[in-house]
Amino acid sequence: MNSHVVIPVLIAFVISLVLGPVVIPFLRRLKMGQTERVEGVQSHLKKAGTPTMGGIIILAAVVITSLFYVKDYPKIIPVLFLTVGFGLIGFLDDYLKVVMKRSDGLFPMQKMALQIVVTAIFAFTS
Repeated sequence: MNSHVVIPVLIAFVISLVLGPVVIPFLRRLKMGQTERVEGVQSHLKKAGTPTMGGIIILAAVVITSLFYVKDYPKIIPVLFLTVGFGLIGFLDDYLKVVMKRSDGLFPMQKMALQIVVTAIFAFTS
């Protein structure tokens, strides 16, 4: 297997392992828990309070690892933009769920519009 692929994956994995035990308790302290609809499926109610925004760990690991390799592989930049853009949309969605205490987050049309904008910027600049 090619070490140009394996090493960055291992670095991102280690960063995720290190950040997980730090970020998850921090999110719990901030009460960043999942909100479920009472009128929804009853089995989903047990998810209420589950820490949300865990994607921050993965996004941070990918960004940090990519920054190590950006000077050798500048073609990472557009893909990193796309990854961070979609990560920010996910963050906004989770943030609205937590702050507004509703299970919806962004409405489907809002989420789609933001995804189209990020994708359009990526398509026009790549």
